[in-house]
Amino acid sequence: MIPKLRCPRPLIDETLGHLRAGGSANCETVVLWLGIVRDGSAEVREVHRPEQRVDTDFFLIPQEGVRAMMRRLTETRFQILAQVHSHPEAAFHSSTDDACAIIRHVGAVSIVIPYFAVGTDSTTFANRAATYQLDAFDHWIAVDFAAVVEVI
Repeated sequence: MIPKLRCPRPLIDETLGHLRAGGSANCETVVLWLGIVRDGSAEVREVHRPEQRVDTDFFLIPQEGVRAMMRRLTETRFQILAQVHSHPEAAFHSSTDDACAIIRHVGAVSIVIPYFAVGTDSTTFANRAATYQLDAFDHWIAVDFAAVVEVI
């Protein structure tokens, strides 16, 4: 299991920008938080928007997007620390989200932001986020945002 994620506020702003841009086209959007894990800490260093297929109620990272993401991870030596995506309405982890999650390791973090991130900023992000962590039985379990992410 990865330790609590430390995410700089400017990267949350960048995340929200991507989610709102997708929402302006009435589409969900996913971004990945990339970073490093060492000495008992996990630090988000980059927001990566992979190539994706999207619609109002789903996102999918096609094989080309996965390959490009893997190249990025090799170049930077980063790991995927979390996935963050938007929903058109309420934030929850849908069955499609469960099936299409790009990260599948125990302790993986998935964050869902409602209303295509409209009205959410870096100060309200934690309160509006529905945050989930993958357990040992491959179930996404709701967790408190502050238990898994620290905004710095």
